[in-house]
Order: sequence, then structure tokens, then C-alpha cells
Amino acid sequence: MPTQREYEDIFKKVFLFSDLINVPEAFDRISAIMERREFSKGDIITQQGQPGNEFFVLVRGQLSVHKNTLEGDDYKVALLESGYPAFGEGGLIDGEVRSATIICDSQAECLVLKKEKFDHLCQAEP
Repeated sequence: MPTQREYEDIFKKVFLFSDLINVPEAFDRISAIMERREFSKGDIITQQGQPGNEFFVLVRGQLSVHKNTLEGDDYKVALLESGYPAFGEGGLIDGEVRSATIICDSQAECLVLKKEKFDHLCQAEP
């Protein structure tokens, strides 16, 4: 798991969490419920059109963002790498379906926040 210092660096760069640095209790609670998950090259992290219930922060590796057209054609629209890019916030907040497919181009490590844990935290600590 990332150290306290690493979490601070990550949270500063993730829009959804950037204000938590100034609220130590909230920072500690979110840090405690995030899970570290490793992925292999070729793994599909999210699938366009599927329900979303997790939020991801890329810690290490490279990911491709793919979108399908109405005709079913697949297009690579973005590349995610260093700098702690985050994705899946729609699933975390509203349970939205995934707007893109995310595929690992290399070994990757993400911090993952499950909607169930996030919702429980929000209810316990409004």
C-alpha cells in the first residue's frame, strides 16, 4: 500500500480528493478504504456500457481508453500514464454505466475505491 506521503501526493493530483488534504480525518478515512489492485498487460479494467461501481487512480503502468461507435467500431481515444490519472468517478458517485473501455497496455497498479465502501463512509460521515 502507498505510504501516507504517497497518498498525499496522489490526492493532491486527483480532483475528486484534492480538498481532502486539508481535512485530515476525511483524508485518513478515504485512504483506509482504498484498495491496491494489480493488473496484467491485456486486462480489461472497465468495459463500456457496463455498470460502474468502482473509482480508479492509476499509480503505475499505462492504460488505453477505448470507445465503441454506434456501429460497433472500436477506437483508442486516449492513453493514461504517470501523474495519477483517475477514472470511474461517474460510477462512484451515481452508479453510471462505463463510458469507455480501459485496457492495460502494461503491468499496472491502481488504487480502487468501491462505491459500496464510499457510500457507507458518506452515510456514516456526512
